[in-house]
Amino acid sequence: MERAESFRSQVDSAAEILGRLYSFDDDSNSNNAEAKQHHQLDQFLRCAETARAFFVAWLSADWPLDNEAAMRVFEILRNKDANMAEILAEILVKNLTMSSAMVIRHRQDGKEDLAKGSLDVRERTRLVIEHLSEDRNSALGNCLKNKSTELLAAIESARLADEKAMPFKDFLARWNYDGNQLDAMETSLNSLFKTSC
Repeated sequence: MERAESFRSQVDSAAEILGRLYSFDDDSNSNNAEAKQHHQLDQFLRCAETARAFFVAWLSADWPLDNEAAMRVFEILRNKDANMAEILAEILVKNLTMSSAMVIRHRQDGKEDLAKGSLDVRERTRLVIEHLSEDRNSALGNCLKNKSTELLAAIESARLADEKAMPFKDFLARWNYDGNQLDAMETSLNSLFKTSC
């Protein structure tokens, strides 16, 4: 319970940082304040747990993904070192596939409002991954492609009930995704990288 409350607190902190970062527009003269918010988000994205909290805040709300503030966020993400790029890429491909699977689950349960929320997260995550993958020279762009390939292999392995150890195998087993959910996850990954994989 305490861990859940701590994570919720981190999500709230991420939302506050995003709120301040998004409050600056193109004509803002407060460069120092903007640089401070930029630095604050950069520091917040220092480990897997805070990065997960950040993506929950950013992807499950209606923050624009095509304005100057979003470009600043993309720049911060793209400039992370190789170790953090691995973590960010894994979180993003998991978000994409989990939201795809949850659309199926919510619809099976007759919860169309929750299915719509999962669809929104899936679409926002797809847009973020597409944008970050445009720079093929960045560590994050490469990691996103590699993690997607690894997850696709794990989905195929799970479908065949193959016992071979591989990345993402525990992730899929932990959530016990059914065949329809695995199909939805695979479709999301394949459609995302159809032109580059």
